[in-house]
Amino acid sequence: MNEEDEEVSYEELPFSRINVWVKENFEEKRTDYHSQMELTIGNYEDFPVYTAEKVKPVKRTKEDVITTLKSYEEGLFTLRLFFESEESYTNKLEEINDILTFISESEKLETGSISVGVVGPSTDALLLEVKEFPSFVIFDTKDVVFVSNDFMEVKSFLENQ
Repeated sequence: MNEEDEEVSYEELPFSRINVWVKENFEEKRTDYHSQMELTIGNYEDFPVYTAEKVKPVKRTKEDVITTLKSYEEGLFTLRLFFESEESYTNKLEEINDILTFISESEKLETGSISVGVVGPSTDALLLEVKEFPSFVIFDTKDVVFVSNDFMEVKSFLENQ
């Protein structure tokens, strides 16, 4: 429902997010999934199920993206790798395996993930003003601290922290 209590579809909500109030106690925690591609129908059973009490669309901001992607733990970082399209993602599958291995083995990363745009860059990439793809964005507990298109630069940055 929009501000005038008219029903709207998700597609009518560009650059938005949805706030959901749930009846049960909500538990905020990280998942073990590093990319949208890892999630299949069978994997959804790993997530808790909640009953919505209220749902409201809200314009998504850069601060929302940072809040979602930043590290929860002081001294650790999170990494998000943005691809502009499924095609660009598919063209880099061999490199992506190396990157995912690095993410899981790095003692400097709390977590890492991949965002693949469907029909162009994702909303998060646009709000973070990512200009080139693929692009690595590293967050500390407060903000974006490093952006690069080069995986070796990312490794060097983290090694020097």
